[in-house]
Amino acid sequence: MRYSLISRFRGAVVGAVIGETLPIKNVKQEKELAFQTQASLNVMKFASKSLIAQGKLDLEDCLRIKPVNHILNPLNSNTSSNVNIDLNEQPLLTTIFATLPVALFFHENSLKLKQNISDVVQAYSDDLAIRDITLAVGYAIAKSLTENLKPATLIPQIVDFLGNTPTDTPQQLFKIHHLLEQGASLEQVNIELSKVSKAEQPHKNSPHQYTASQLVAVAFYCFLVTLEDFRLSILLAHSNTDFTTIGTITGALSGAYNSTAGIPIAWQVRCSEQKSTTLHSNMGTQMVKLADGLLAVWSGVYDIEQQTNGTNEIGNSTLSNQRLPLLETDSHWQVSASPRVIKCR
Repeated sequence: MRYSLISRFRGAVVGAVIGETLPIKNVKQEKELAFQTQASLNVMKFASKSLIAQGKLDLEDCLRIKPVNHILNPLNSNTSSNVNIDLNEQPLLTTIFATLPVALFFHENSLKLKQNISDVVQAYSDDLAIRDITLAVGYAIAKSLTENLKPATLIPQIVDFLGNTPTDTPQQLFKIHHLLEQGASLEQVNIELSKVSKAEQPHKNSPHQYTASQLVAVAFYCFLVTLEDFRLSILLAHSNTDFTTIGTITGALSGAYNSTAGIPIAWQVRCSEQKSTTLHSNMGTQMVKLADGLLAVWSGVYDIEQQTNGTNEIGNSTLSNQRLPLLETDSHWQVSASPRVIKCR
């Protein structure tokens, strides 16, 4: 195995948050991005909490603990903000974070992956384009986790996975597939994606106007063209676009593929130093705790709460601030393999 599964779980979670919040231009924006990061963590936390507690996807339980709107949108819309999240992006961004734990938890079973992601998406949005986008992202992450991702065939495989759909997501992904084969630059990608009728263009004051399906297409381009380099993928995603979602999707894809080993130390330090707005622990620790909990239950750990109360808990407040939680290894999990213990997913 090229990278451990735990490092890939952590890489996907942390990569998504880093991709979402990377651009920091001043102190004010840094504070605002802390709220934005916490909003993303809240969505992932609520989805993960249900999976960890139930050992499977219980949609009724997910809906019961689904965060309310003010948790998803911590920034006051009446105040001026440097954080660049378009209102049209918010449903897609929220759904990406809500389905990321599902993609990790069901990565080994493509049928359950598709069904469960679709069910969760329906709870957040009735937009079929958002459903197809999250399915495409979830499938690519699953391919990375099982170490079966082949860049030359990934997009055709994703289109097959989506099946018959009324959205234009397959067409946009195939555009990227052909552009990658031609060795096209990001500028050429922008030009090709802009060749749509004005009626298809969203209303947005931006140098590049993308539909939801085009957003994920650009993210896949940024990921695949810099496949082995997480840093370059994220920088490319933020190089000439105003869309937070592109960075988020790119970060999740590249984080799962390159694992925590590919995330630059400086970016890890920034995550570890960001303080949570709701908890005493830092955001880096929270993200590691989410990923570790999901993997533990997926692996068969029984009574996770009792085991995480041990002295070796990665999320414990006694963890030294000088250490980077992404680089910590856990050996305290005890897996129980018994017919009376193993739960059906």
